[in-house]
Amino acid sequence: MSSLATFFASLYDRAHTLEQEGRFKGNEENKMWRQIGPKNKLSIQPCRRVYSSAGKLCDIALYCVHGKFYAIDARCPHLGGPLDVIVDLEELTEMPVPHAMCPWHLFAYNLTNGSSPQGLKVDTHPVKVQNGNVYVLHETELSLQAYETDI
Repeated sequence: MSSLATFFASLYDRAHTLEQEGRFKGNEENKMWRQIGPKNKLSIQPCRRVYSSAGKLCDIALYCVHGKFYAIDARCPHLGGPLDVIVDLEELTEMPVPHAMCPWHLFAYNLTNGSSPQGLKVDTHPVKVQNGNVYVLHETELSLQAYETDI
């Protein structure tokens, strides 16, 4: 087995362990509004990674397009590419519905519902702005700083 295949197999095993421990997707009872930070600071950058306490597999990408915030999983469901990078700023801001694009194969995901023309879907997370702060409804603790984890 190649080192890359071994790496992805270990990520899959870790994700399965987190899911069994109730620290991964689908743990609805743990969903809470998680404060990310001040709106005025977060609205400056159109996209950023928000780190999950459960590890990289649960990180989200926070987008701010025309003053509206969107949150999706930070990895592409196709092959795990990063969705927290801007591939085409014009496409992000000028389309009627903003989209994130995976830089690996240029798959686009609707930021409002996670759908893609390829039939894949990325998880979306509700976002609210309250008292000048941005909050995301999520299963795990979230931070703008990376957590120290083994993933």
